[in-house]
Amino acid sequence: MTIKDTLLGRIIAIPLAKPSLAGARVIVPESTIVAESVVATRTRLYVTYRNGGPSTVRIFSLEGKAQGEVPVAPSRRCPISRSPSVSRATMFSCAR
Repeated sequence: MTIKDTLLGRIIAIPLAKPSLAGARVIVPESTIVAESVVATRTRLYVTYRNGGPSTVRIFSLEGKAQGEVPVAPSRRCPISRSPSVSRATMFSCAR
């Protein structure tokens, strides 16, 4: 994964025979949301994206063809509130 020449990240392949960014090719192009990490298996790439608050895991073939998404449980609700006893602190309270 690289953020070179991209703000949101993309997945590249670097040839092992001559490892350099100059010889890299884009496998998964930049998306409209931030790519955070990638896990490569023998047959697929699992790319985690930050979609606002919750994460999204998209599946790609090793050639970069979209294969779907991994169902991810919704994130916990974390309302933000101001404590009346603390003048400038913001308190976070996460419901489970």
